Amino acid sequence: MVIEKYEKMGAEKVKAFFPKDHTHTNEAGAILNAELVTKGIKELKGCQLKKYIK
Repeated sequence: MVIEKYEKMGAEKVKAFFPKDHTHTNEAGAILNAELVTKGIKELKGCQLKKYIK
């Protein structure tokens, strides 16, 4: 999901998420990644983690 989102955004926009290195994102990148993880969990059938997501 993250790769697909990054590809749609384009390299220049994604580059802004990695100000210091190519591994750790800034706050905006972390929020985007967390939103995508949450969306993925919600889409999983029978996933017990859903009950912890508001």
